[in-house]
Amino acid sequence: MADCFDAITAHRVYHHRARTPFEGLHLLLGPNRVNFDPAVLWALIRTVGLYPAGTVMQTTSGHVVLATAPNPADVARPTCRVLLDPSGVAPREGQGDVWEPMPAHESVARVLPPEELVVVVNTGDDFEHLGLSISPDIDTVLYTLSGLANRELGWGRHDETWSFMETMET
Repeated sequence: MADCFDAITAHRVYHHRARTPFEGLHLLLGPNRVNFDPAVLWALIRTVGLYPAGTVMQTTSGHVVLATAPNPADVARPTCRVLLDPSGVAPREGQGDVWEPMPAHESVARVLPPEELVVVVNTGDDFEHLGLSISPDIDTVLYTLSGLANRELGWGRHDETWSFMETMET
């Protein structure tokens, strides 16, 4: 099952883009579900949730949220980061911008496909370090969207250990 899910969501030259984990999961839950052991399919759903991490959703109240983790107690209500309130305004940092999990009075109205999402990022500071491509601005956007950003510094991860160079030396 995991191999199939991975293959469905991997980039393929014959698709214009890779399927999202949400799209892959729903392909498995469609007519093809009869080809899989229901217990194994349910185990996948319990592991990734109905809305896997990275899924952008609009709720019935109009919030736009990003799923960041599954909720084992209710696969339909993942942990979410609020991207936009119903009026289209992003919440201020630190002001109720994470739902752990999605509140009971909310439900998913629709999942936004990647084609509907636009993120503008300055990538002018890209550089290579130790053979690795470093894109600080993209990293900051991803950390912020996932709730991992270091709000005190304004960049990097909040739980950064700063041990990278020590690791590289070993």
